[in-house]
Amino acid sequence: MTLRAIAIYTAVVLGTLLLVFLAWVFHEGLLIFGLSLAVAAAARPVIDWLLQRGISRSLAMVLIYTVALVIVAVIFMLVGRSLLNELQQAVDGLARSYDQVWREWPNGTEMQQAIVQQMPAPADLYENFSLDQDNSPLQPLLNFTLSGFSVLGQLAAVLILSIYWSIDQVHFERLWLSLLPVESRARSRDIWRAIERDFGSYMRSEVLQSLLAGLLLGVGYGLMGLPFPTLLALFGALAWLIPWLGGVLAVLPAVLIGLSQNLWLGIGAGVYAIAILIFLEFIIEPRFTRRRQFSSLLGILLILALVEPYGLLGFIVAPPLAAAIELIFRYIIQMRAAQVIPDESDQQIAVLRTRLESIHSIIANREVEPEPQVIQAREQAGDLRFGLYFAVGDD
Repeated sequence: MTLRAIAIYTAVVLGTLLLVFLAWVFHEGLLIFGLSLAVAAAARPVIDWLLQRGISRSLAMVLIYTVALVIVAVIFMLVGRSLLNELQQAVDGLARSYDQVWREWPNGTEMQQAIVQQMPAPADLYENFSLDQDNSPLQPLLNFTLSGFSVLGQLAAVLILSIYWSIDQVHFERLWLSLLPVESRARSRDIWRAIERDFGSYMRSEVLQSLLAGLLLGVGYGLMGLPFPTLLALFGALAWLIPWLGGVLAVLPAVLIGLSQNLWLGIGAGVYAIAILIFLEFIIEPRFTRRRQFSSLLGILLILALVEPYGLLGFIVAPPLAAAIELIFRYIIQMRAAQVIPDESDQQIAVLRTRLESIHSIIANREVEPEPQVIQAREQAGDLRFGLYFAVGDD
């Protein structure tokens, strides 16, 4: 191995390590930037539709993002207060149930007595749950709540960046395309826009399904009289983002809480939740995209990988990131196939055209008058030769 090759390999390794280090240092900024691109991709078809109706780009963007902000604000106002009330009710209900178990189970069955002997007294339990304790069980819940408020700020940053991206799309494309060789810029631009189009349809589909799931589940649970309808609906809306397993996670808590009240409420809650998920899967989703186009396994693996370091933001980012990765690889493979197939087809057509030229020359140089079948074959060969010249071009 020459010194030049060693220097090239060393530079590649050091460059890769540098990129990994920068990605780790600026991981939160990269996630926010990627989400802003996703939001802009989802909003672009709607903006283009308004442009076709004679509305200016600036006014169309103002309308779209204003409507999005209003929807988010309304959801936050409607869900926030009810969610806090239900969380308080859930904590109070758990405390009352624990006190009741502690009073009644010592006089119950042998199994109940064995279980209650392993349970701490209510006073000791509440002291352990105090936030003053270093290992308080409430600390993860507090961290999750703070993470939720942090996510709201990050989503606001995502929305602002997506506005800038929508305004400066052309300049940004020219910037990164200028880093590529001239002969590959047009094809790379087409691939980029195709990925953006498919990814935008995926984002619109998932966001709409999640909102509809939360709305329909919340309304249905409330009309049934199911306890904690807002909390269950919010959990179901987030669980729906998980491929395949999300449906089970969305239905199971509603069934368990319903069964804690009575049998028919649990069955009704489960049937209603399954009907809503079927409606989203087979009626709403096919109008935007097809879930089977994307790998469920990749989405679940990314959820497991990103939830630990990024919390709730990682859970939200993982499914669209999996879809983006799969779209990038899919279009890269298609691009390479498109570069190889025409070359092979051109060679086959050139060989076939040479054979037709030879057959046409033999027929034309015959001294004996050809038979009608030969004349018909020569005419068909001439038509085919013209088609091949039209497809490949005259050399």
